[in-house]
Order: sequence, then C-alpha cells, then structure tokens
Amino acid sequence: MYQISENLRIDSQLIEKYQWLKELKEQNIQDIQLNLFRVWCLDISHDLSLLVVGGISKDHIVYVYDQYSMTQCNQLNVTSHQVYQLLFSQNDKYLCAGCYGKQILLWNVDDVRKIQNVKYKRIIQTEFGVIARTLFFNNEKQLCFQGKSHLFMIDLENNEQAKTIKINHKPSSFDINQNKIYEIGNSSIIYIRDFNIDKALKFTCCILSQLEEIVVSKNNYFMVVASHQNLLFLNTINGKLIRKLKTLGKIQSIKLSSNDRLLIQTNIHPSEQLDKIQFINIETGQILLDYQTQLSQPAFISKMMPNKFIFGKINSIEIWNFDTSSYQL
Repeated sequence: MYQISENLRIDSQLIEKYQWLKELKEQNIQDIQLNLFRVWCLDISHDLSLLVVGGISKDHIVYVYDQYSMTQCNQLNVTSHQVYQLLFSQNDKYLCAGCYGKQILLWNVDDVRKIQNVKYKRIIQTEFGVIARTLFFNNEKQLCFQGKSHLFMIDLENNEQAKTIKINHKPSSFDINQNKIYEIGNSSIIYIRDFNIDKALKFTCCILSQLEEIVVSKNNYFMVVASHQNLLFLNTINGKLIRKLKTLGKIQSIKLSSNDRLLIQTNIHPSEQLDKIQFINIETGQILLDYQTQLSQPAFISKMMPNKFIFGKINSIEIWNFDTSSYQL
C-alpha cells in the first residue's frame, strides 16, 4: 500500500464538488506485484468474487485472486507463455483465455473456484497466432473471436463453428452491444451490423484521419471513437457528432465506466517516459483527473467497477479504491 503519487492531478474545486475524487485523493492505492514479465490482460467475474490476471509468464500461469481480499486463491496452467485476453462469460459459467499459439482455452468457473490448478475443460484450435479479442453471447451458448478480417462464431454446446462473418476492421477496433457489432473500417467508416445479418446495416463517415478505437455506451445511445489526438462522441442512431475533444499525445485506448458517465482514456507522449490516464465527464467533456504512470504494453488493461478501478502496469496491477456508485456529474 502506498499513498497516491504527485503524478495524480485533481483541481481543488473538483475535489470539493465530487466526494469520490476526495476519497481517491485521501485513500491509499494498492500496487500488487506479480510474477509476470508483462501484465497483458485481466478480468473480474460478474459476481465480483474472482480476479484473473495474465500476460507473459515463463511458467505458463494465469493468476486467480479473491477480488475482495486480493489474496491469491488459485493459479491456472495454460498452453503458452503469452496470454492476450481473459474473459468471464456473462453468468460466470466459463472463463476463457486467448493464447499465443492459435488456441482459446475454456474452464468451468465452478471448477476454478473449487479445484487447485484445475485443467482447462476445452481447447478451441484456431488458424491465428494471436487471439486478442473474444466475446460470449446468446446466453453463454456461443463464443465469437476475431481472426484477421473475419469474426468466427463457435457453438459451445455442439462444439462446432456456427458462422463466419466478414468484417472490415483492424484487431481490437470493434465493440459489441445488444447483439450489434460496431466496427471501424478503412477511410474512417463505422459499420454497424446485427449478429444475424452478414451485411452492414448502416455506416457513418468521419472527416478525420483513420479511426483507431471504438466503444459503445451500455444504453446504446452514443459511441466514442478515437483518432490519434481526437475523441469523437457520436449518436448511434444517426451518426451525428455530439462532441469533439482534443487530447495531448497519441490515444492508446478508451473505456466507459459501468454507468456511462465517465470516459477513461490513456495516451502517450513521445518525449515522455510515462503514460497518462484521464477521467473525463461524458456530459461536459471536463477532465476530472489526470494521472501519469507506466502502463503495461502492448495494450492498456483496465476494469472499472462501482468502487474500484484496476489497471495493468509492467509486472503489477494497480487498484484505486473509491466509490463512484452514487456520484453526480
């Protein structure tokens, strides 16, 4: 445990206005060291009881923690020294690991809770060396993953490939919400398609350089896209621009809080050694806090909870304890 560093900048007037910012400024942060060369992925079970962390491990291990006490309760052996994604299914039936070596591993979460060093239940063999994006849908009956320019659907009950969809985006530049896929194509085009329809339903063009990242709000009202040093807030119905924000440094990643009121974005400055995390008020565009640290690469890893914010650093995870469940912006 250690106090928040001076690299966290919060305006004093904002601290007076927002109790959760005051709590963050006053409370300690946890920095938990891991036996990983790089932290590349983490996820928390939907009942909030388990935290899993993976990355580059010479021992081929994924670490499992009791999320409340942050004590290690299990470890899982994987088939590769590199794990790019960890994901719990919607009702905590499965835990999925996307590994280097063209493999997706599946565990039963009940087994992870009860059996030490439990072996994965299933291996899904793919044609692609890096599996960095997987999603469960259809009440945990199907799993989809991205490979090059296709999205593959796997029927978990029958253990067979159900569908292949041609997509138009780079790795990680898509989001899924309410059975719709929002994807970034070439020439700054955003495609929106239904899972059951092979062709895009509609698209909207943006008059900026190539878009890099996209996230969609939980209520499906708006989407946020990043383009180098710009953040664009767009209406999901008509594609109209709601707000445009300019940032300093190249945007690495963007993420929405669970209540869609905060946008967390990270960027890097070529002339600086540290990465920057910013919390932005969605309604006003105001930067609420600015924090500099050294994040894990190649991607910024984060998990936003009602009273916690967790992200991966080089070989550790950092946990901020604060309560945003009742805050008003």
